[in-house]
Amino acid sequence: DSVFPGKFPSVGNMSARNTGSVLDLDWISRVRVNHQAVLKRAQYIQSLKVSKKQWQAAWLLKAVTCIDLTTLAGDDTPSNVHRLCLKAIQPVRLDLLKNMDMHDKGCF
Repeated sequence: DSVFPGKFPSVGNMSARNTGSVLDLDWISRVRVNHQAVLKRAQYIQSLKVSKKQWQAAWLLKAVTCIDLTTLAGDDTPSNVHRLCLKAIQPVRLDLLKNMDMHDKGCF
């Protein structure tokens, strides 16, 4: 049986309704925050972060690997198919990869 009789269903009776508990707003008003500790921790975490641009570039490169390069057009020419194949082989221009120091990582 539950440690809290009448409040929670027992494990053996999964169909019983969870009646929940009363919201105690007084408890929330008694919560205290050490603002100095929070600020110090926030500054520390911020110092560890990689720049936003690096994360954006990494996610964009990852997104490129998910692009479907299938053509469904019935009127494709051999040159369109060839261009699509080249894009599949090298989806990101080499100069852009070099600029991001990703040209020798084996991703593309």
